[in-house]
Amino acid sequence: MKMPPYVTFSGTCRDAFETYTRIFGGEVLFFQLYDEMPGAEVRPGTSLPLHGQAPLDKKTKDSRD
Repeated sequence: MKMPPYVTFSGTCRDAFETYTRIFGGEVLFFQLYDEMPGAEVRPGTSLPLHGQAPLDKKTKDSRD
């Protein structure tokens, strides 16, 4: 069973995804903020990424803040 990496950032997830896709190629397949979840009670403008996904170096990387 393969275990894909799941990387956690401290407020820099979006910047990391943009950097990784620029350096390694590929594109962000999915990116959702906490305040975009149905029923989320987060102050507007303060939400961190809930989940992001991008294929880098032929492997999919999942991540969040």
